[in-house]
Amino acid sequence: MQQVYLIGNAHIDPVWLWRKTEGMSEILATFRSALDRMEEFPDYIFTSACAAYYQWVEKVDPGMLEEIRQRVHEGRWCIAGGFWVQPDCNLPCGESFARHALYSQGYFQRTFGKVARVGYCVDSFGHNAMLPQLLQKSGMTAYVFMRPDARENPSLPDLFRWISPDGSQVTAARIQLGYGDFSLLEQERAAYEGQHVAAAKAQVLQRRAQNDGLPRMAFYGIGNHGGGPSIQALRALQPLHERNAGIRYAGVEQMFDDLREGSLLDQLPQWKSDLQHHASGCYAALSAIKSANRRAECALIAAENINTLSHLLTGEQLATNRLQMAWQQVLFNQFHDILTGCSIKEAYQDALDELGYARAVAADVLRLSAQRIAWRVKTSRAADMPAQKNGWVLWEQQGQGAPMVIINPHAFPVRCVVQANITVAGVMDAAGQPVACQQVRGPQTNGTDKHNTIFTASVPALGHATYYLDKDMPCPAPAGDLRCGADFLENEHLRVQFDQITGHIVQFVDKRTARDYASAPMADAVMIDDSAADTWAHGIFTFDKEMGRFDQAVVELIEEGPVRAGIRVSTHYGASTLTQEFLLAAGSPQLEVRCRIHLQHKHAIVKLAFPVQAENPGLLLAMPFGYIEKLCDGVEQPGQQWAALYDKDNGAGLALI
Repeated sequence: MQQVYLIGNAHIDPVWLWRKTEGMSEILATFRSALDRMEEFPDYIFTSACAAYYQWVEKVDPGMLEEIRQRVHEGRWCIAGGFWVQPDCNLPCGESFARHALYSQGYFQRTFGKVARVGYCVDSFGHNAMLPQLLQKSGMTAYVFMRPDARENPSLPDLFRWISPDGSQVTAARIQLGYGDFSLLEQERAAYEGQHVAAAKAQVLQRRAQNDGLPRMAFYGIGNHGGGPSIQALRALQPLHERNAGIRYAGVEQMFDDLREGSLLDQLPQWKSDLQHHASGCYAALSAIKSANRRAECALIAAENINTLSHLLTGEQLATNRLQMAWQQVLFNQFHDILTGCSIKEAYQDALDELGYARAVAADVLRLSAQRIAWRVKTSRAADMPAQKNGWVLWEQQGQGAPMVIINPHAFPVRCVVQANITVAGVMDAAGQPVACQQVRGPQTNGTDKHNTIFTASVPALGHATYYLDKDMPCPAPAGDLRCGADFLENEHLRVQFDQITGHIVQFVDKRTARDYASAPMADAVMIDDSAADTWAHGIFTFDKEMGRFDQAVVELIEEGPVRAGIRVSTHYGASTLTQEFLLAAGSPQLEVRCRIHLQHKHAIVKLAFPVQAENPGLLLAMPFGYIEKLCDGVEQPGQQWAALYDKDNGAGLALI
């Protein structure tokens, strides 16, 4: 077995300190250079990931792609990654990772007759613990990464078996001394004075391999803005390849294949958690791109679900190609330097446009499919009774009301408050039973027309429900247990008490258990000094330098009725303002919070504190297709759709969804 595998590569950021057009040019130039070097150095092997890059080459220079295809068949060009780009590996949802693999591995199979066998996210800033499962199910049995490095997480082995919660395993290798022609320590550089850094790095790693008996991959090549292995680097490495029995050119797959053939995998240490932390600041930087990404993901998932239902129910043609093109825009903009918020401002004009395109496609597909389904739902409850306009919005059958079909795109039943763009006197369900309704301020101002109607709807999983709105006839519904006042909200599940001076939540009581979860004032907005951090917050893992707290609260009751009650709290810190709207619906164990901030302080972070009463606290965080438990130690942790703080002794706690 080799001691050092020379991995020729070019880390290419298609967007970072440059925009996408420049990145595309660098991909073309880098691939051309890699092919040309193969003519001059017949043993050298090049590795490159990211299906999006190959697709660009195919569209711009089909002849170059044919050359790459030939080199792949020769074993001189190694296809790696199996993802559309090298995404951030904490923020995308599980479906996004599935789409990365689906579209990329499919493209590689069609184009090169093979799929990538090694996951490859060498510059991503952290890696969620579900990746081994996602990789395994996508045809990849190994994984290469670089961050966090040995200084950021010294307990993490450099070569190990990585195991996800379901037991799926991959062999993972952390790149040592960087993915390009850099990163030698000063003492190592001095020991190989006068040698090219690629050759020096190979010898340093060989010495490490001899010391511990574990193989190493030595990555070389000019990177970030592309480039790849230079003539100088290859000239320096050629003698080592020819004369040193422990150093050879290789693709990124070779070391893992040799480990497996040598029956060495079972001897490697195991790791059963995520791979963190590097660049913790990226998970709060530039909320606009993170919001746009999540909205696009959710929109595309919903659109495909409803389009599939419409295909099955109405024969509508599947919008597979349109949705795939939209997904590919989302996947590209999950590239780690884009989604984490650390690219130049101009790059985000492009990213937001592309994510907006994806949402527009999703909305168009969903609208059409939902209309096809709804139009075929039998909504008439009286035979031979024509519908006619009542006013200028509703089509009603006399005495029956106007039907409103609500479709649920989720694979679970939903009970939620629905808002209709009309003021009505009554609402009934499909069985003719009255449903409580309430007028609330709508988005429109058209003379006296300013209000909408809300009611609570129950809709089955991937199904629909029909409700009937009557503009003039009240439909008295049984009184619920929703109460409110100037400083409290209460239903059968929760009682939430506010301090009218500070605006804080001072009681958060689960009435089912009589447990008050507020160990201290909740919804307390804290201004944090972030001036010591760059965008990535390199080397900073806690953000706790408090500058002050928002105060001067104005607390007001904004909604009151049988469906929902709401309180608005407005607070200030200097010129910055924060508005929080707390909404509690009848029959719901959830308190909805809507936040809007006007931040006028530079280099500052605003945190909302919700201290939870727990003697033995535990923290659960959502991750793609799973969840993970973390310590309650103040260290910043990336999470997804929900986070839960609970008491390990009794399981009681609060979740932020």
